[in-house]
Amino acid sequence: MLLKTFSVKRLVQFVKLFLWHNLLKCEKILHKREKMDYIAALQNHSLKVTPQRLEIVDLLYKHGHMNVDDLYKFMQQKFPSLSLATIYKNIHKMCETLFLSEVKIPNQKSVYELTKEQHAHVVCTKCNAIVDVNLNTTSLLDEVTQKSHYHIEETAIVFNGICPNCIN
Repeated sequence: MLLKTFSVKRLVQFVKLFLWHNLLKCEKILHKREKMDYIAALQNHSLKVTPQRLEIVDLLYKHGHMNVDDLYKFMQQKFPSLSLATIYKNIHKMCETLFLSEVKIPNQKSVYELTKEQHAHVVCTKCNAIVDVNLNTTSLLDEVTQKSHYHIEETAIVFNGICPNCIN
């Protein structure tokens, strides 16, 4: 009987509103869960949990790779009194504990990312977009070790090219 008093149009609006409201609630829960995961991750690396460090983690999680200047611009919106020195100190400490990795891109400022499994980077020479690429480097490492007799401790592979967006 209740359905007869509502027009189909109003019923559709109600359902959309209901779904939208529940989606927002789910996003808040997921964001809260992400923050809790960030806290645990920082603590697992023996890092003090601060609002600034949580924001750095959140930005790098969302953007993938960022240099200090870009981090500073984004963080100034949330923390207007934040100094560039504070960001450098936090980045340095987070790299020191291997929570973050520095990616040195030739002819550009270093960018930082959350530490992940070994991977290469592809950088667009037009727009500077950076993409992670998982490669099997085992045979390459074996060959380098065999030819150089070095014990390889770290690899940093960066490819340069033009991304699909810039090609079009």
